[in-house]
Amino acid sequence: MTVILELSVDDARCLRDHLARHVAEVDDEQAHTERRQLRHALAVDADRLRLIRGQPTRVLAGAA
Repeated sequence: MTVILELSVDDARCLRDHLARHVAEVDDEQAHTERRQLRHALAVDADRLRLIRGQPTRVLAGAA
């Protein structure tokens, strides 16, 4: 199933920026955890968030 989310350009920028900050926080948490399983789960989450963050980034690049 696909979900379509309609955002204004400003909202897309806001979402992209918040996702970027959250990815940085997840990366930092991953770097500071010693539990291997948790590090892996955080890496998977960060990768998925990067993919999601790329969607508004591509749209915004086309709108410029």
